[in-house]
Amino acid sequence: MIFAASGAAAAIWDMVLAYSATNRHSHIAAQFSAEVPANTDLEVVIHQGGALFGGGEIYGAVRCGAGALG
Repeated sequence: MIFAASGAAAAIWDMVLAYSATNRHSHIAAQFSAEVPANTDLEVVIHQGGALFGGGEIYGAVRCGAGALG
């Protein structure tokens, strides 16, 4: 799966999580965000602990495009 054309500027996607940095879900998200740039021109930035959106707001935020992943 290719996210950006070669030679194009790298895209940055925000991943919003309600979990703290010590939660296993956050650890898995960190592994994912570390592997993505190795295979694409995409960078995933993780926002943990509800920093951008609370747990109940994440689905709506991703659905309307305020966050790329959640």
